[in-house]
Amino acid sequence: MAKIIVTNFPSIWHQDDVLVDGKFVEKTGVIEATYIKFCMPCRARCSSEAAATFKLTGQLYILLYESYNARASPIIKKTENCEEIWSYGDGHGKRWAALLKVLDPTKPWQVDYNVPGHHGHYWIYKRFVGDANGFRDASTERIYEEAKEV
Repeated sequence: MAKIIVTNFPSIWHQDDVLVDGKFVEKTGVIEATYIKFCMPCRARCSSEAAATFKLTGQLYILLYESYNARASPIIKKTENCEEIWSYGDGHGKRWAALLKVLDPTKPWQVDYNVPGHHGHYWIYKRFVGDANGFRDASTERIYEEAKEV
């Protein structure tokens, strides 16, 4: 079984968006699984969805999930020691998920991504860092690192 680092998970109303071995994701942290399935709604096409199922063949993965309301979708800006396998969020705003594979589980990883704020009037800058045992939210560090000098 592979390990999945879950940084945030669907609210109770959206639990069908991400299924791990056929079950709802109910907590953050490290979980073990063999399969992950995404059924992300596509608001632009009303009742359609973007679906994908993956058999996990690596050792360590990162699951990102966001709920937002904007005309853009979250964007992965930078990764270290991981690669994007799949992500989806439609341009009309609703929910977004991404699956990343950690390239070397013995080393730390990092993911920076941007989430559009209400109707795209602002962006929220997020950073998660971790290793095979867990993660932490380092968004504040990213904000300070990218702050403009005045």
